[in-house]
Amino acid sequence: NGHVMVAFVAVNNTTTTTTPSGWTLIDTQVDGTGFTGRTSMYYRVANSEPAYYTFTHSSTQRNAGWIVTFSGVDTSTVTDGSSKATGNACQAPSITTTTSNTMLIYAVNNDNAVTCTYTPPTGMTEFVETGGAGGVYGAYEAIASTGATGARTATPSSSGNSAQQMVALREATAPPSNTTNFFRLFQ
Repeated sequence: NGHVMVAFVAVNNTTTTTTPSGWTLIDTQVDGTGFTGRTSMYYRVANSEPAYYTFTHSSTQRNAGWIVTFSGVDTSTVTDGSSKATGNACQAPSITTTTSNTMLIYAVNNDNAVTCTYTPPTGMTEFVETGGAGGVYGAYEAIASTGATGARTATPSSSGNSAQQMVALREATAPPSNTTNFFRLFQ
């Protein structure tokens, strides 16, 4: 309880995704430069969670995703901006935050035809990498100041089209008393 979960879901083609109850859409990227698919980021304030979640799709397609949980997040106003892009550079555009001490979360889904691994964007810490064709990747970074975060780019081991998304989570004004460090990551 008192934690915020962020989910990244990637599906081949423009298949729609139905989320489990209680998840809020942050943003969706549909198709784009050389990329045919749909990626979406969602959040949920944790409260008596089940062992797993099932995200369903409108047709049978290759799909992948991850869920990561942080504490110390403002549960009433969770996000402080998001960005998205497609192409072959694996670059998520900058976000301009209005609050200090945000947690930046970066996600990428590579084209189904490309098998690759990633080097994290400079300054970010990798928390998931599924690799393989149609794989997903995630990294995070604490940002102390307000303003433009700058773009973030993961370096793939082989080129191919991809979709990137990024979100900034807001810090709680009064972090939970049992949290010794702001934004603890639970995997």
